[in-house]
Parts: sequence; C-alpha cells; structure tokens
Amino acid sequence: MVEIIDLVGLVFSRDRALQLDATLRSFLLHCMDGDQAQITVLYQASSPLHARQYADLAEEHRPHKNIHFQPQAHFRRDVLAFLADHADLRFGAGLYRRMARLHWRLGFLSQPLLHFDHPRYVLFLVDDNLFVHRFRLAAALNDVHQDPQVLGFSLRLGRNTIYCYVRDTPQSLPQFTPAGDGALRFEWRRSDLDFGYPLEVSSSIYRIADLLPLLNSQRFTSPNQLESRLAENTDRFRDRPFLLCYPQSVVFSNPINQVAERYQNRAGTLHAWSSQELAERFALGQRLDVAAHSGFVPQSCHQEVVLSFQSPGQGADGS
Repeated sequence: MVEIIDLVGLVFSRDRALQLDATLRSFLLHCMDGDQAQITVLYQASSPLHARQYADLAEEHRPHKNIHFQPQAHFRRDVLAFLADHADLRFGAGLYRRMARLHWRLGFLSQPLLHFDHPRYVLFLVDDNLFVHRFRLAAALNDVHQDPQVLGFSLRLGRNTIYCYVRDTPQSLPQFTPAGDGALRFEWRRSDLDFGYPLEVSSSIYRIADLLPLLNSQRFTSPNQLESRLAENTDRFRDRPFLLCYPQSVVFSNPINQVAERYQNRAGTLHAWSSQELAERFALGQRLDVAAHSGFVPQSCHQEVVLSFQSPGQGADGS
C-alpha cells in the first residue's frame, strides 16, 4: 500500500503564467485529494515580463501550501535533482545530486548508487493541461503500485480519445480489461498512436525508480526533449507492457500556442493565442474560467478549445 505522500507532481512551464494558473486551479477543482499532493512548478521565463508574472502567480497561490514554484536553472540537473530528492535513495539524494552534475555520457557512473528503499511516484504535467473530471490521485497511485506489469497511469487517455491531434488522424481503441478502482488496463506495445506512446510528460504517473536510472544517462535540455528521450527508450520497459487509464479521461492539453524553440509541434490551428497576448490578459488581472470546461469530454489527448476569461473581482473556482 502506498499513500498520496509517496507521489510528487512536476509541472513544466515556459512563458505561460495564465495557462499555468488554469492548470493548477483546474487540478485543485477536480482532483479530490489534490490538496494533499506536493506539486512543484519548474518554470522558465524568457523576459522580465514573464518572470514578474510567475512571481505574481506564486504569490496568488501562496495559500496552497502544497504548490511550490521553482525557477529553472539547468533543466536536466533540475529534473534529476527533483527526482532524486523524492526517490528515497538508499545512499542519499545529496550524493546522487553531485554525481548528476557529470556530463550525461558519464551518467552510468552513478548507476550503482541508485538503490531505492521505498516506492515513490511522479506525476508529470504541463502548463496547457486542463482538468475536466473528478478523480482521486490516491486511487490511481495504488492501481499502479499493485500491478508490477503496469508502466504508469495515463490521466489523458480513455475510451473517449478516438483522435490523435498530433498526427491529425483517428486512432483505434485498444483492448481494455478492468483494473482496480474503476480503471482500465491495456497493452501499450500493441496499441495505436497515443495509446502506443506510454512515456510522456503531460499527465501521467510513473515510478521514479523506473525513470531516474534511464534519465541519468540521457541528454535533454527541455520538456520536449525529455519526452523524446523517454519515447526513444520504451524498449527498456518490456517487462511493464501495460498502462492504466480511466474509462473517460480526466485531463487534456489545450494546444493554443507554441513556446518551445526547437520543437514545432502542432498548435493553434483553430483557437490561437500567443503567449504574449495571454501575458497581456494576465497583466489586466484576467484569468481563465476553469469551471467553464468542467464535464467537457475531449476526443483527443490534445484538443483546442475556446478560452473563457474571468475579469478581476469575478472570483475563480478552485482557488
């Protein structure tokens, strides 16, 4: 048995304070035990304007004692240090943190240090996530813990995700079998498109002990590259051929803009808002109305939806 204290959340954000705020508030609104999970936002600001807005947002979320803001210094080191700090390493996270500063090609040198005493888990999120249905993290966490053949729990997949936005094509559903607490189990190795993409950073739960030894020997400088390195190494997890999900996904990504410098993913084809335009809205005190999307059933892990703004003084659900 594991508890919610055995899970930590890591949210990646760049120049999108207003969208990040919606991610955090929709999470608190729909996750019934979300206030018990320790969530860290690792953010990067490319200008003084975005840096100020992250500082303002951190102040707004100060009442939520479980949410922490951390400015990005060196992305790879920040991620490795975060995972090591929460991994319950037998020989201590401090020593590993020093070893992780080695060049990534020397990452194998610290592999013998990676002995884990107690299972710990990480939930990856990104700043264009919107949560739309109620769920419990503790239930998903225990489902993963109880099945050693399960690689992770995807909060973004379900019977409703019949379209792959990234490839702009329909996708077939895998063969599901019932799992604990109303979840579904499927074999990702035999699945199509999003269902066959088991390692991602936008709303899935994984064992830190699975990820840390792999990432320790990989080069990555951004969330996109981190996900690419994970995707390139799925063969390492043949002994965990299954994923879990809910019958209906509880979160999706709203790809209305693109902030990555090297990775030009599909975004903003229907409802485009640049990060600068949203920063201007943020400066006026406007925030996204996350309750407006409650109950929404996306057809894809990524789906563009119209934004609904709240003016100052209107209040905000989930805050």
